[in-house]
Amino acid sequence: MISLLAALAIALVLGVSLWLCLVGKPHNWPERLAALGGGTLLGLAACGLSVRLPSWLGWQALPDHVWLWPLLPALIVAGLAWRTCRRAPAIGPTRLLEPALTTGQITLLSLLLLLVLARSLIGIDEAWLRPLFGWDAWLAWSNKARTWALAGQALPFVDPATWWASGDQVRTAYAWAYPELLAWIQVWLASAAGGWYEGAVNLAWPVLWLALLLGSYGLWRGLGVTPFAAMLGVYALASLPLLQVHSILAGYGDLWLATALAFGLLAWLRWRETGERRQLLLALVMAGLLPLLKHEGTIWALGLAGLVLWTLLARWPRPYRALVVLAAMAMVLLASWLLDLAWFETLTTLFATSGSAPSESVAAAILSGMYTQENWHLLWYLAPVILVWRWRLLLDYPGLAGLLLYLLGGLILIWVLFLCSGAGIWAQTYTAINRIVLQLVPGIVSLLVLLAGRVPPATVVQPSGVAGTAQPLASSR
Repeated sequence: MISLLAALAIALVLGVSLWLCLVGKPHNWPERLAALGGGTLLGLAACGLSVRLPSWLGWQALPDHVWLWPLLPALIVAGLAWRTCRRAPAIGPTRLLEPALTTGQITLLSLLLLLVLARSLIGIDEAWLRPLFGWDAWLAWSNKARTWALAGQALPFVDPATWWASGDQVRTAYAWAYPELLAWIQVWLASAAGGWYEGAVNLAWPVLWLALLLGSYGLWRGLGVTPFAAMLGVYALASLPLLQVHSILAGYGDLWLATALAFGLLAWLRWRETGERRQLLLALVMAGLLPLLKHEGTIWALGLAGLVLWTLLARWPRPYRALVVLAAMAMVLLASWLLDLAWFETLTTLFATSGSAPSESVAAAILSGMYTQENWHLLWYLAPVILVWRWRLLLDYPGLAGLLLYLLGGLILIWVLFLCSGAGIWAQTYTAINRIVLQLVPGIVSLLVLLAGRVPPATVVQPSGVAGTAQPLASSR
């Protein structure tokens, strides 16, 4: 247990240090919470990649103490982060111009915080006691992780034909070409636990759930959301039933994808509205992380890269910008086809088997999952209400309009996937539809929180002694 806690501490140091190197020194509590939440995701991913690196270089043996391998990168990156923060301008703490909290609001927020903390403790306990949940985990990554951890050897997984011809130097599995980052994170945790103990492996999921809440709060506050609205948003996000299920029934990869996508979108929005280039770098890092988690992550990363490219070409006429973005996406698709990448092959295979389920039943299943089942509380009922109520903010902040278009486009793609491909049977049987929607939900909640709780105009007040007393947090460009 001590080594497991030490491993999580290494991940936290490594991840927060990476966040500080990317974003810079935090100057207030929201920025510190964002670093803590976002750094947890980066740290877990970096530890998985650190354990993976030797096998990339041809060293397939996995020693008993492989969990210590990320310690050296953590110390190096922590030194770089300390140097980065030391060189940062000493501007002192900043604060947002916002209404003061009333006694009733403080009481309500305290109660909500206690509920979230209680739920997190229950989630950790449940994940520790339950076995690793099946389905995708058994097929795609946990079978690899368990094989590597128990054998102590990271033999590569290949297609069945290659495995048959290569003997005992390779292995095969049903989803042999699936992204392996989650598997390596599990190998790292299993090593810290002293063996394949699924309770220890499962801890990454409730920890990631907490990271999503902390990071979202900090990033929302940095975009001008009031403390009261941000805390209400955290509680709304934490209380979503399906999100809670994915933090307890560890094994699915959708929570990881949802967290990275939400952080990437919020970083893009911050860069678009403030011009902070470090936020652009953070958005690109999150976009690069998405394809390493699941095949769907490549689609979401492609869209996020499109948003970045669209923003970079802000001075171009819109038709030319659209043409360049579409051409860039087409080139990525063409390269994926020519290189026979696994995600593109999976996608084309699904659309080659269309018509496996009636469209009417598929559409009914999608609507049922969103509106009548106990998955999302009132999210899909409140979303259009908030959009109608605060539609003028979409005009004042074009970045919010871009975020809305991205999320609407994502929902449309999900409908197209299930209505026009062999994935329709997964919607009809409720085995995948809600999980894929989950990947967009933290981003959707973020949009609603930004619309409902932003301070107009959003302004940051600098402390005394700094040239200029205020600077706009968001522009209307």
